[in-house]
Amino acid sequence: MRVIVRGMAPAAQGPPPARPLLGIAGPALHELGLDADQRGQVRDIIDDALAVELGAALRDLGQARDALERLVWDPAADGAALDDGMRAVSERARALETARHRLATRILDVLTQEQRDAFREMLAEAPAGPPPAGRR
Repeated sequence: MRVIVRGMAPAAQGPPPARPLLGIAGPALHELGLDADQRGQVRDIIDDALAVELGAALRDLGQARDALERLVWDPAADGAALDDGMRAVSERARALETARHRLATRILDVLTQEQRDAFREMLAEAPAGPPPAGRR
């Protein structure tokens, strides 16, 4: 979802946000200056993964998080129910990150050795994610 700031054209707001699926790798991949063939290959890899494994993993994790959120706010939920909900989220997060790792491996195979070296350097220098809510 793109948010448009009143009075500003979309182009004036900068590029659209990177796909969250790629995490910190999204901006780094963009900065590598992939050629058209590589960009097409990366797009195809992402689209294929989303159509099958990653799409299902994202949906499953979202459903588990939603179920846990409902338990958190259910005064009748006991510790065992919360434990089950947290375990479900953890298992689905593991499945998602495993699928993301497979995606990353496929994307890295598209890069030249020089690009992989530059990519690793960019990731090492990438800033950490935002601080937890309430700690800004």
